[in-house]
Amino acid sequence: FPYNFTVSSLGTVGGSSKRRVLISGDFTVRVQKDNFARYALFTNHHGMPSGSTVWFINFTNFTGPLHTNERYSFAFNPSGTFDGLVTQHLTTARFFNNGSPILADADSNPPRDVPIFNADYNRGVNQINLESSVTQQDLMDQTRGGDRSAISNGVYVPNSGGNLTGGIFVKGDGTVQMGVDADGNAKYTATQGTTTKNITVNRTTQQTTVQTVGGSTETYSGLPDGVDNVGTIIYVDGAINSLKGTVQKDTEVTVSSQNDIIFTDNVVYQEYNAGPPINADDKTNLLGIVSWGGNVRVGTTAPNDVNIHGTVMARNGIFTVDGYNSGAPRGTATLLGGAITDFYGAFGQFNSSTGQVVHGYGRNFVYDSRMATGKSPPYFPSMRTFIAFTNDITDKINWQEGGSS
Repeated sequence: FPYNFTVSSLGTVGGSSKRRVLISGDFTVRVQKDNFARYALFTNHHGMPSGSTVWFINFTNFTGPLHTNERYSFAFNPSGTFDGLVTQHLTTARFFNNGSPILADADSNPPRDVPIFNADYNRGVNQINLESSVTQQDLMDQTRGGDRSAISNGVYVPNSGGNLTGGIFVKGDGTVQMGVDADGNAKYTATQGTTTKNITVNRTTQQTTVQTVGGSTETYSGLPDGVDNVGTIIYVDGAINSLKGTVQKDTEVTVSSQNDIIFTDNVVYQEYNAGPPINADDKTNLLGIVSWGGNVRVGTTAPNDVNIHGTVMARNGIFTVDGYNSGAPRGTATLLGGAITDFYGAFGQFNSSTGQVVHGYGRNFVYDSRMATGKSPPYFPSMRTFIAFTNDITDKINWQEGGSS
């Protein structure tokens, strides 16, 4: 919505000398559906599905906004560092209190449990419904080009008359590897059972090549950007037993599944700024990961100090680490993006006396600040509420002095 404005002021000195000053300018307001991607962390229930408490400790660091429809739990001094607005629905927080947890309407329990809030920590705020205006069926339809007929297990790139009509669809459990070929094009390797297809997306020529390993190779016009051409979309009607690789620098993509998604290695942007802090502020590559009915998991084969670039949603599950409660410490899990989950999954365990991580990872969740201005991965679930943005009005102000009158 474009707007123009003019402000006129008239000044008088000594009853006779007058001067008129005009200020004029223009600005635009963009109204769109709010999106869950704008949260660094969103939980419907801030605990594990079993009812166990997951604590924020000194190895927990978040930038960007956080919200839970329950309460947060803090342990030790410091109890993590939070650089964005932190909100929760319940009025009391939980504090470890040297092993004897207490609830208090407070932002710390000094000197034992003291989180560092570099912005506000607001309790008693309204709940936010995790229900999305984008449904699982919507993503399936976008990926399959609207086709709802029964199909057998396999890897599909829907097309008609030599033109792509959807995205990349996998029927049954499978694996997905993202990469960049020698010519700089995005390349996706999708495997289901004994079928593997290499899908290369050339954005310069607007063509997609599909190579079936051990079979034929076809080239189609168009990109696997779904019916609405919003961005690359991959849907697995099953579990993704391995997700890894690199998101090509010009690509916005969402990987979605019916069941669990398992990170077996790093998932990183081809272009990002190492920082500190790490960011992708001026970059184009963007990734969304959505599990509709399962969990998003960092697998046992993922490396120490794992890096995941993207915004993660487990609509009815958790974002967690396999083996978080066993084995040697695995360093830090760095997420450049955000996590939106029903329950809060564990990443590691700490020594109740020292606060040191003894199993799994410490968390370093770094907010992708592009999400704060309404950006989101393609087809990523949006809220049923709306949000508005405007450009900087002050950079378009024009001053004009009128003559005496």
